[in-house]
Order: sequence, then structure tokens, then C-alpha cells
Amino acid sequence: MTRKQKDNITFEEFEKLDIRMCRIISCGKVPDTDKLYQMEVDTGSEELGIKLVVSSIADKITPEELIGFNYPFIVNLPPRKIRGISSEAMIILGERKDGGFVKLTTLGVEDIGSIII
Repeated sequence: MTRKQKDNITFEEFEKLDIRMCRIISCGKVPDTDKLYQMEVDTGSEELGIKLVVSSIADKITPEELIGFNYPFIVNLPPRKIRGISSEAMIILGERKDGGFVKLTTLGVEDIGSIII
């Protein structure tokens, strides 16, 4: 799948991203939706705690591929209401050309709470 490049951001905007490895501890479909999962995510940080995340990936990846595994998340986004649920972070996945999602290679930074940037 080829997608147009998004608008450029400044280096300073990029530096503001807080990306950390987080463990998905629960995942289920948001009622009355086809694509939305609601996940509880352990950030590995006492300060950040457990975050609730809503993501439109249910048509691309199964809960079994998510629950109990560590994935990179952007953890410093402002909460955003999605279907009445406050989503507090964003998962980062790779999208294959066939449209499926995969875990990104993180070059050995797999431990929960590890900071990517």
C-alpha cells in the first residue's frame, strides 16, 4: 500500500515525542465497532502507570498478537475521546503492503518501560 508522505514536522516537534515500550495487558473490541480495540497498556513506569488506548487496528491484527507482548507507544499525547472512551497513548505498528500490521523491529529495545526516544 503506497501512501502519500505526510506534512513535514520540525526537529523540535519530533524531539517532543515520548516513545516507550509498553506491555499490552488487555485488549478487546469496542462495542458496536468493526475496527476499534480498547487496550490497557502497562508503561513500565510508576509515574505513567497504566494507560487506556483506543486504536483502529481490529481489522488488521488479533488480540492474541497483542496481549502480553511489548510494543512501542507514544505515551505523551493529550487524551482524545474516541467513541466516548478517553485514549491516552498511541501504538506504533508497521503496515505491510498488503495492509496487515506488524510489530516494528526495535533493535533489541524490548523491555517494558524502555525509552525509544
